Amino acid sequence: MAERYIRTLKEQLLWVHYFDTVEEIRHALPDFQQPYNSEWLLERHRHRTPSAVRRETNSQPLSDAA
Repeated sequence: MAERYIRTLKEQLLWVHYFDTVEEIRHALPDFQQPYNSEWLLERHRHRTPSAVRRETNSQPLSDAA
């Protein structure tokens, strides 16, 4: 999953914008991450956003593994 996120980050941000400094990249990352997490529908999440999956996962009670 992390590899796919990094690929998307490269394809949608790093390879299409020119940055003069690392500081410019640091400021651009949150601007990419916010819509990615709240708007992008991902097939691996059954066409739901990462934020929706995270909320659902965090709201589920932990199962007893005893």
